Amino acid sequence: MTRAWVFNLDADEELAAWPRSYQPSATLRERTVHFSTALRALLSEGDVVVEQAHDLSEHLGASWCPTPRAVDRWRRANVRLPNVPTPACLKRVNHRSFGYALGRFLPLAEWITTEREFDDICRSSKALLAKRPFGFAGRGQRRLCGHEITEGDRRWVRATLNKYGGFALELRVDLVRELALHGFINETGEVVLGEITESKTSQGAWVRSERAHDVEISHRAQFVDVISGTAFALFREGYFGPFGVDAYIWRDSFGEHFNPRSEVNARYTMGWTVGMGGLPIRQP
Repeated sequence: MTRAWVFNLDADEELAAWPRSYQPSATLRERTVHFSTALRALLSEGDVVVEQAHDLSEHLGASWCPTPRAVDRWRRANVRLPNVPTPACLKRVNHRSFGYALGRFLPLAEWITTEREFDDICRSSKALLAKRPFGFAGRGQRRLCGHEITEGDRRWVRATLNKYGGFALELRVDLVRELALHGFINETGEVVLGEITESKTSQGAWVRSERAHDVEISHRAQFVDVISGTAFALFREGYFGPFGVDAYIWRDSFGEHFNPRSEVNARYTMGWTVGMGGLPIRQP
C-alpha cells in the first residue's frame, strides 16, 4: 500500500514537551525543511508527502516519528491511520536515559540529576560533553571544560536540571569514525537489521551516510550484539517500527576504542535508507 509521509524531523522537540502542547519555531521549521530533502529516499513508488497532496484516503500514514502532531496531520489529511506506539512509549525510548540504562561503554558517562553530581565530576575531569535528554543534529549539547566551568555553563546546567530533571555527561573524546546500525521491529517483535553505515558530520550535524565496509570484525560483532539487545529492550517497552543505534571509534594516548552505543533513536534516521536499502521489511 502506498504511504502518505509526514517528515516531522522536530519529533525530539515535540517529545521533550509532551504532554504539553508544542509548536515549532520558525527557525526550527526552516532547519527541518533543509534536512527533509534528504528523506526522499524513504518514499516508494506511489508514496506522497502530506503537504504536497490532497486526496490521501487511499494512502496509509507514515512519518519520521509517529508523534501526536504527526497523527493529527494524518487525520486532517484523511490518511488511513497505522498502528503506532503510544506517545508515552515514544518519549520513554527516545529519552537519552533509556540508552544509558542499557549500559555505557565510555570510561566516563554519567546521568546527572543534581548540580552536586555535576560538580563532583568536573573536579576530576577536563574535556566534557553535556547532552540534554532530547535533541537532533547537534542540538541540546554543550561542550564543557571541567576545571573552568563558566557562569554560562552553570546557567545551562541549572536550566536543564529544572526543565528536564537530568542530562548526560560524557568524556569529550577525539572521534575517528562515526557509525550507525539500523533496524526495524514489527508488531510481533521480529527484528530486521541492516548494514553498518558511516556518518559524515560537520560540527555535530549530519551531512551524509555511506555503507561502512571495513569495520573490524570484533567491532562488527559487538555492534550487532548491542543493537540486538537494544531492539529487545525497545520492544519490551512497547516500541515497534524503525530504529537506529549510533556508535563511534575514538582515540586517546593508549590507542583506539569502540563505543557501540552512543545514541538510541527509536524512529527513522538520516542514514536509515542507506543501511536498510533493499531489505524485505513488513511495514505499512
